[in-house]
Amino acid sequence: ASIPTAVYTSSIGFTLALAGLSLFTRRVKFYRDMGITVDRREKGYLALTLILGLWGAFSSTFGLLSIIVPYLASIPLSASGAVVTAYTILDIRSWS
Repeated sequence: ASIPTAVYTSSIGFTLALAGLSLFTRRVKFYRDMGITVDRREKGYLALTLILGLWGAFSSTFGLLSIIVPYLASIPLSASGAVVTAYTILDIRSWS
């Protein structure tokens, strides 16, 4: 996948993970506010929502960082390369 596509999919995954965590929070708050007892199946659903939301948030964040960090690290390297190139050109011109 190209870099923009990977960034888009990581961002979308992160957004969906946060939506899952938001759903978990709203449902738990609703059950507590209304005093509703939750059966075993609903607790399993809530646990699955929480686990997958956290997994998605962490994995999307790490995926996005693994894409962006090498490009951010290359900026100082390319900047110093440009300075060395300019210095070399000026030095070669001073020979004549």
